[in-house]
Amino acid sequence: MLKRKINKYLWKVKLRKNQLAQAYTASVVQNRKSYGWEDLARILVQERIEVREEMLLYIAKLMEEKLVERLLEGEAVQTEYFRFKPVVRGTFDAMGEPVEKDKLQYTLSIIPTQELRTLLDNGVAYEVAAVQEQGGAYISRVEDLYTGAADGTLGCTHLVRLYGNKVKCVDETGEGKGRLVLTDAQGRETDMTPIGENNPSTLTFVVPENLEPGKYRLRIETYFTSGSLLKKVRRIEYDKTIRIA
Repeated sequence: MLKRKINKYLWKVKLRKNQLAQAYTASVVQNRKSYGWEDLARILVQERIEVREEMLLYIAKLMEEKLVERLLEGEAVQTEYFRFKPVVRGTFDAMGEPVEKDKLQYTLSIIPTQELRTLLDNGVAYEVAAVQEQGGAYISRVEDLYTGAADGTLGCTHLVRLYGNKVKCVDETGEGKGRLVLTDAQGRETDMTPIGENNPSTLTFVVPENLEPGKYRLRIETYFTSGSLLKKVRRIEYDKTIRIA
């Protein structure tokens, strides 16, 4: 096997506070839904591989079907980067009957091979994209109501609806508005004012007319919580990048 060159990769993570441990756990932020075989075949074709996309997709699906067949038969499968192994989870009595039938589970163990482990250990670093300290407060989706786009792409002067939990934007008195901020790559902040909806689960605002195109981070600063006001400001950051077109 040829030794693979180790490239450098940067994973963006979101930190979430664990109240019991008084520490933070990290989850990797994805900018899109999971990639499928169609997506991977399209990428290979775009990289000018001398095989048609349809043929790549056909071969990939055939290989996947055979991999699944072997696993369903109880066999392990190992590729260059992964080892797939059938697993039965549960507890059993001496006769082989499950002690708790509702907890009997047939599943898979997927383990990186040493080749992939080396790439992960030597090629990946992380960057904190957001910190979620608050219990259950988050931004789940941002939608441009003019275009219908929900992938983070917004247009200047467009009305935008933000979805989430405990996102109502209020100041320390509960009467005024809190801060709704877009921050560009240079750290420059642009404040926006919630208009229309300013509820625990939805909030609407208009993108400023003179905002420069580019990538931004979206943040809410609020004192809102269920049934009362917080003593300290709560910062809720959207874990996806906002793009101003």
